[in-house]
Formats: sequence, structure tokens, C-alpha cells
Amino acid sequence: MARPCGLPPGHGPHGGRVRRYIGPFDRRVRRHAVQCVSNPCSQRGLRSWCDSVRLMLTKFNGLPAHVLFVHFVVVLVPLTALLAVACAVRPSWARRLGLALPVLGLVTLGMVPVTTHAGEWLESRVGDSPLLRKHTELGDGLLPWATGLFLVTALVWWLGRRAPQEPDPAAASASAAPASGSLAFASTTWFRVIAAVVTVVIAVGAVVDVYRIGDSGAKAAWTGGFSSSPQHHKG
Repeated sequence: MARPCGLPPGHGPHGGRVRRYIGPFDRRVRRHAVQCVSNPCSQRGLRSWCDSVRLMLTKFNGLPAHVLFVHFVVVLVPLTALLAVACAVRPSWARRLGLALPVLGLVTLGMVPVTTHAGEWLESRVGDSPLLRKHTELGDGLLPWATGLFLVTALVWWLGRRAPQEPDPAAASASAAPASGSLAFASTTWFRVIAAVVTVVIAVGAVVDVYRIGDSGAKAAWTGGFSSSPQHHKG
């Protein structure tokens, strides 16, 4: 069996003895197996991998990753909000979508801190201005809306699973017994109306907030950065 990093059996990278791994091995293998927790080779590899992930979340293809991530947020938040409202109004659509609805809400929620992290990295590398400060302040307020959007998608999915199926005319007489337990609670009209209203409020708030953030970001990026008259280029 190869010794880790060429070290003698039972010795660490700095000459000291380290704790051996206790496992169902024979005596010869156990004598040469040591833990590599203090191994500088594995530590350097983990550090390099973390640095690569961190760089990928701030720069992509030589450009700030924030300008790429904002496109995902601009698309995902309105899409999730629209599907949440539609499924809250029509529980049969929630049953058809299944877990795709809360998973979409979770992906949308996860993209928000990733985008704001990339934006904070970019903010420290561009000039300061009141428009930029307003954009960053609005961007910090999107996470609560995205969290609420994820929660309502999970609620709508749960209600869709427990909603009564479409009535069958042939078996209408067999449904005289009332539902009980969580099914009866989830199928009550007042609870569904409240859930739909909350879903609409959170969906509209999230979409409006995304619009305000995008508008302020465009103003921060382009105010004073273009000419009102056409420019003539040579060639």
C-alpha cells in the first residue's frame, strides 16, 4: 500500500506521530494507514478548490459574474411568482407541476444571495455614486421577498396535493361523507382564499421589487455613460 505523500508509516508531515486509523484491516495495512487530516497536500487542494468556486461566483469568462446572475433573477422571480399565483387559483395545476413548483422557488431563493454576493464584489471595484448606493440598498431587500416566494410555493404545492380531485359525475353520489383531518382543513374555502391572497401579495411584491432593483441598476450603470446624439465611428 502506498504511503501518503511519501511519509514513513505512522509519521506526520512534520516528523511527529499521528493517530492511526482504526478499522477492519489486517495488521500490516493498519500499520501503514494514517489519517491525512494534517496532510498539506490535501489542504492545498481544498484551498485551491474553494478559491476557484469563490472566483467563479465573482468573475465569469473575464467579466463580473453579477451581470450574468442578474439575468437569472430577473427571469426566475417573475416566473416563480406567476406559477405560484396560477397554482394557488387552480390547485389542479399545482398537482400537475408537483415538486417542480417548490424546487423552482428554492432555486430562485438560492440565486438571490449568489447575485448579491457578486454585486458586493463588483461594488468595491467601481466608483461610488448615489445611484449605486440606492441600487445596492434595494438589492439587499430582495432576499425577504424571495424567501416569502419560496414559502408560498411550498404552501401552494402542499395545498394542491391535499385538494379534492375534480368531481366525477358518475361517482358523485358516493362522495357524501365529509373529509377529515388535514384534507378537510386544506380543502376549506376560507383557508384557500387566504392562501391565494397571501400568494398574490408576495408575488406582486417580489416582482415589483425586482423591477425597482433592475431600474436602479440600469440607471447606476448607464447614467452619463452614453451620448444623446449618434456617434460617427471610423471604418
